[in-house]
Amino acid sequence: IQLNLETFVRAYGSESNLKVLDFGCGQGHQTEVYAKLFPSVSFVGFDPCKSSIRKGKESLSTRPQVPNLRLMDSDEFNASDNAAEFDAVISSEVIEHIPDTAKVIHSLEAMIKPGGMMCFTTPWGPWEWDGKRSDLMIEETRSRYVMPIEMHLHHFEQADLRDLFGNRQEFKITVVSTELTQFGAARGQFTSSWRVSGLAEE
Repeated sequence: IQLNLETFVRAYGSESNLKVLDFGCGQGHQTEVYAKLFPSVSFVGFDPCKSSIRKGKESLSTRPQVPNLRLMDSDEFNASDNAAEFDAVISSEVIEHIPDTAKVIHSLEAMIKPGGMMCFTTPWGPWEWDGKRSDLMIEETRSRYVMPIEMHLHHFEQADLRDLFGNRQEFKITVVSTELTQFGAARGQFTSSWRVSGLAEE
């Protein structure tokens, strides 16, 4: 996402008062990183989990102020009119947790100004399976059984992302390999991005 933001900001210029929404930001740690990297851009970090945003704000209060960053929970976010408000919406490994992915993306597109950017990452590789195997190894050492938790509702391959969003303007997928797991399998992220034409895409 950082590379996409760099290209986007460079195309618009540093004095263009860009505004970016980080959807599903958790406690806003990565949003803070982006805000510091791009001080001329205003960042809004949104997460529906009120406790995550509260903890994020508490954490921010212990460090030097980041004037171009604001964290918002669902009440704060829904109280404002967000139609065509943002120049870009980013989201890091969130949509695989959402039941109706297409509906949420459609709603996010409606918040983006014409010509703005949608950019999100999704994991690829055996993230869930390795988590289960790790849990099983821990169970063996502790001599007790703990039910592994499945966090991902969806597993997206490149073909799935193209089927869902391939009709978008300037759609592209960047494959990022992040690591080898402890079991020797590769895993990483798909970064999907496109331009929003104006009205939310069909």
